[in-house]
Amino acid sequence: MDFLSEESLENYRTPIFSGCEITISGFTGNDRHEIGRLVEMNGGIFSGQMNRSSCTHLITTNNSGEKFRRAKKWKNIYIVNFEWLKKSVEQKVRLDEIEFSFESIFKVENAPTVDMLQPTKNGPIESTGNDLEPI
Repeated sequence: MDFLSEESLENYRTPIFSGCEITISGFTGNDRHEIGRLVEMNGGIFSGQMNRSSCTHLITTNNSGEKFRRAKKWKNIYIVNFEWLKKSVEQKVRLDEIEFSFESIFKVENAPTVDMLQPTKNGPIESTGNDLEPI
């Protein structure tokens, strides 16, 4: 019996985005739903709103907009590009946000798109919360 097989370890692995509440900015339509499904399938909470006390990550396509400005001002939310989510899922581990931060040089024109991921078959994402701050 192999106690250290990949299959047996998978049963005890913490989900990639456990403890993360993730919101997005700059994505529309089906992309929003696909990102939400990907976050939730990997143990995170997806929210359409950005709550200062619980949001941990903003995934954005650009370095402007109300959510971006507030996250910068609050200084308690990681501001990352879509590549962080994509690569974290591919590698099955939450990668260092600093490597995917908007504080580093990043060209929006080269941003990966959601359709680069495998589509999922889950239903729509419903966002709920009591102390949300609409943006």
